[in-house]
Amino acid sequence: MWMWRELLCLKKIFNLRLILAVGVFMTPFCFSAFAQSTNLYWVRYYNQLNFNAKWSWQNEIDERRSIQPDLQRQLIAHSYANFKPNTKMDLATGITGSWVTNSSNLTIPELRFFQSITSKVATMGKNEINFRFRLEERFFHNTDSDKKYLTDGYHFKFRTRYRIQFQRVSNNKNWTVRLADEIMYHTDHTDAWKFDQNRIYLGVERKLTRLLGLEVGYMLLHSLSNDQIVYSNNLRTTLYHRISL
Repeated sequence: MWMWRELLCLKKIFNLRLILAVGVFMTPFCFSAFAQSTNLYWVRYYNQLNFNAKWSWQNEIDERRSIQPDLQRQLIAHSYANFKPNTKMDLATGITGSWVTNSSNLTIPELRFFQSITSKVATMGKNEINFRFRLEERFFHNTDSDKKYLTDGYHFKFRTRYRIQFQRVSNNKNWTVRLADEIMYHTDHTDAWKFDQNRIYLGVERKLTRLLGLEVGYMLLHSLSNDQIVYSNNLRTTLYHRISL
């Protein structure tokens, strides 16, 4: 009986991966637009304060820069509370501040509130697959039509995000490999379901001490901008700082 259960579990995982793969690779072909590409590097500090087995407070600050020329493209910071009702589910709610600098050298502020739920889809030994759904309420500072200067007021958008992630921890727990895919859609007054971006990420984390970990990874990001698909190659470095109080 155990063999049939394992086969059934593998079948479910395969079907889930197949559906995800089809969605990911079909997305770029949904738009008949010329693709552009950029190269960036992201440097992130991630701090997690664990109050107990259920509650934690997490903070992130992420500097995103173009490689050539070396210019800041975005500064983004998150602060959110996490609650784990059980070992298979994680609930979060928080706030984000974002400052994006466009090609006209204008920095556009954004205030964002979000809520998310993360659930383990399958666990087999050191391997884990989880799915995350996130809802975001985004307030963008208004600009002129050419996006060269800021104007009064803000405009609002919803965004939904769907991420599936595979994770494997080494036997000695010092190394962790992560493979993730996330797709995002915007909702505003003009379009109720508009593709925003898709992120495919592969990273490796090395545990440095009991509190610190360093992750290096690569992200392929493609997004829709002015009805054009824009690809971005991103090298991402993250310093994890996890503290149990």
